Amino acid sequence: MSRAEQRMHRLALAAMLMLLALCAWLLWVVLPGSGAGPLTAAIILALPLAIPLPGLWRRHRYTGIWATFLLTPYLVVAVMEITVNPAARLPGAMVLAMILLTLIALVGWLRTSRPGRG
Repeated sequence: MSRAEQRMHRLALAAMLMLLALCAWLLWVVLPGSGAGPLTAAIILALPLAIPLPGLWRRHRYTGIWATFLLTPYLVVAVMEITVNPAARLPGAMVLAMILLTLIALVGWLRTSRPGRG
């Protein structure tokens, strides 16, 4: 395994973990109400981002491929919050930037870990 592949793999894992935390935070900020209800809903809605983590940890390329598609609903929510909700523009922009960083890191890792590279 090359150093570039190792770096991109670590970046992809770190970006996915940061995105998970940031999405949970954004959903908690955006959801109406107070107490444990919005926090619980935010954790449940952000939980799908944790599904690819074991496969990414084990360096399964197939997991990296479908994890890029998993980002789409969160991209839609972030863009919607930026355009519609003035109170959530900054958190939405932060999530959008993290989604783009995660996507770049996943694609970079997939490109550096291609089998049969010569």
